[in-house]
Amino acid sequence: LGLVLFEMLTGRNYALLRTHTHAQSLRADIPAEVDTLLARMLADSFKDRPWDGNEAAELLSQARNALKPHPPAEIIQDDPEIIQIKARIEAAGKALAAEQAARLETERKAELAHQQAGQIARLEAEAQAAEKALAAEQAARIERERKAELARQQAEQIARLKAEAQAAELARQQAERTARLKAEAQAARLETERKAQNARLVIELAKGVNMEFVRVPAGEFLMGSDKRKDTQARENEIPQHKVMLAEYLIGKYPVTNGQYQAFVQAAGYKNPGHWSGGKIPPGKQDHPVTYVSWQDAAAFCAWASKVSAIKVRLPSEAEWEKAARGTDTRIYPWGDQAPDANRCNFNKNVGDTTPVGKYSPAGDSPYGCADLAGNVWEWTADWYDSSYYQNSPANNPAGPASGPDRVLRGGSWVYDVYNVRSANRLRNSPANIYNLNGFRCARSH
Repeated sequence: LGLVLFEMLTGRNYALLRTHTHAQSLRADIPAEVDTLLARMLADSFKDRPWDGNEAAELLSQARNALKPHPPAEIIQDDPEIIQIKARIEAAGKALAAEQAARLETERKAELAHQQAGQIARLEAEAQAAEKALAAEQAARIERERKAELARQQAEQIARLKAEAQAAELARQQAERTARLKAEAQAARLETERKAQNARLVIELAKGVNMEFVRVPAGEFLMGSDKRKDTQARENEIPQHKVMLAEYLIGKYPVTNGQYQAFVQAAGYKNPGHWSGGKIPPGKQDHPVTYVSWQDAAAFCAWASKVSAIKVRLPSEAEWEKAARGTDTRIYPWGDQAPDANRCNFNKNVGDTTPVGKYSPAGDSPYGCADLAGNVWEWTADWYDSSYYQNSPANNPAGPASGPDRVLRGGSWVYDVYNVRSANRLRNSPANIYNLNGFRCARSH
């Protein structure tokens, strides 16, 4: 009310004025009594304001009356405005009392309905429980009668079997059949375990540090690219040709910082250059190891072979490519669909390496290998020759006998969609180290 009256008298927005501005300072003809009343109505503390609308109306009336001659007492008492205000107050009180009475009655009826509903629910529950108990008793009685009849029939059958001369022979035949089934079940279990062992191998590098391999079965696949299907194919990927590979196992993931650290600590080998103080960068325990040369990768494989008593090595270029694309000439490990942020780490979409297996299973190859597209370039065992595909052997090709550079595969987190294709080839000096280069291991079956 104070705000409305202030703004009606001054024509100004009180909220935009300096705090505690007096109306009289904006309009000189406003009486001092009205200005004082407005200041009280707009006080910060409610304790300083009029208690309610009645008091405010009375103060406003006093301020108004202070500016004109006081009428006789009887006229003030019979002022129609005061009478009207009192009548409204009395009417409001009666309405409030009626509303409270109606609310109490509604609440009483609701409580009564609630109690009645609870009583009905309780009676229904008791009736249902009684029905269930009766049904259970009837079922139990029927079951007892059924068992009694079954026992009688079984007793008759046992007596009949005992009387038959062939009972012993039947028992012997049953025993032989049971023994045969057990032997067949055990053989099947052993065969299943053997196949599982062939399909997956985990070797222990150090306490709590393991390396997992997956099985790639023997068979042919088409190595290289066909420009009719892959328009991005480069000359060093041509021609696409059949290659026969023996069965082998390859690392499910690239070698991680944690696995490489076990090698460094056990063999006294040098740390990658970016490990400050010989420690893995924070949060990168499960990221692929980088800043490793081809010689570093070969040294790791030699050490892993020694500690596991299993021949561990770098995969050949052909083994890497088959593990990545399978036998259906797919362009990427997951198929021919272009890479995206759900399948691999590429084209700086993350800005760094990611933990191995982050994009599984969406980005995995047909054999369950992860991270064969993007994340890091991976060293292979082969020397590089741009024209090698034109005359490479058809069975288990191992690359040229020598050369200045070794082959890397897979692209990295920096490279675009064309460089993370499974047939893409990169070369680098085996002595070079780089923040994009890593490796994974393989072994012959």
